[in-house]
Amino acid sequence: MSFIDEFEDLDIFVGGQFSDRALILRTNAVISGIFDERYEAIFEQYSSTASGRLITFLITSAEADDLRKSDRLTIKNKDYLIVALEPTYDGKLTKLVLKHG
Repeated sequence: MSFIDEFEDLDIFVGGQFSDRALILRTNAVISGIFDERYEAIFEQYSSTASGRLITFLITSAEADDLRKSDRLTIKNKDYLIVALEPTYDGKLTKLVLKHG
């Protein structure tokens, strides 16, 4: 179970109250989201593009419109590569699956 599954009221997330910031290196834009670096094991669906740990950044889907796989983000002074974009919560949010890069 993800840390966000514990919350029933998504309004606090889609209302722009995200705690972490990421710089998109391709566009120099800043987006906000929830960074999860608990390093859960990656399962089969990501094994071809990322190995080791599952690192995610949850953002509003509106902010994900201009993002694509292979975009690079800087979060908390570390660089990451987007390996997957997954719409979730009825399309309101998008989970970015990241790897160090």
